[in-house]
Parts: sequence; C-alpha cells; structure tokens
Amino acid sequence: MDKLTKIKEYYENNSPFIKYLGINIIEMGEGYAKTSMEITKTHHNSIGIAHGGAIFALVDSTLGVASISHGFAVVTTNANISYLNPGINGPLVAEAKEIHRSRKLGVYEVKVIDNDGIIVAIAQGTMYIKRTPYPPEQ
Repeated sequence: MDKLTKIKEYYENNSPFIKYLGINIIEMGEGYAKTSMEITKTHHNSIGIAHGGAIFALVDSTLGVASISHGFAVVTTNANISYLNPGINGPLVAEAKEIHRSRKLGVYEVKVIDNDGIIVAIAQGTMYIKRTPYPPEQ
C-alpha cells in the first residue's frame, strides 16, 4: 500500500466528525486534497441553506487532508473564509492547494464549489506541522 493510500484510509477510519458530516475524500496528493460533502437538512441553518459552520468544517477538513499528505500530524493554527454564495445545491466540493510549506508551517488556499460550479466560499488556512508521523506508527 502506498503512503497516500495509507494516510487516506487511516484518516477516514479515525475521524468521527467527518463521518458525522458526511465528508468524503475524492482525491489526495502531496499538498493537495479534494473533498465533498452532501448538503442535507442536518447541514442547514434557519433559512434553509448550508450553515457557515458546516462549510467551514468542510474547508478545515480539506486543509487537514492536504497537509497530512506529507506524512506528519498537523493542527490548524489559522483559517479565514469568505462566503460568496449560499450553499444550496450539493454536494459541495472543496479543493485545497498548498501555496507554501516550511518545516513548521503549511499554507493552503481552498475553494468550495456547489454542484452547478458556483463558488460558495474561498478560504486560506495555516497548518502547524507537529513532526509526529501520520498515521501514527503502530
């Protein structure tokens, strides 16, 4: 099994929050991730569109997947998001691309689009690289 497949399988099997939200990893490469999340009523806010927190969770999870692709545990140190259009027509797809990586920090840009190709949100996040192997050695 190659490194990325091992990382992907460990993440999917040990992340209860992404399972709860229905986030799936579509594609993964070094410094790159593409994920999706179907929008259900559970994800809605009081006006019937995707809650900003659900969209942010998709972004944060995608940042994490892109960053752990290098084989080290990470945590988000900073993230900002701009909501451009309502998340109505799912699934929403998030794509994270690494724009900078040093020994301790990785910086990523993320774009979230809906099923019609409309940009729902754009985000940027900084990940702290813990230098702990990921997945953990067993």
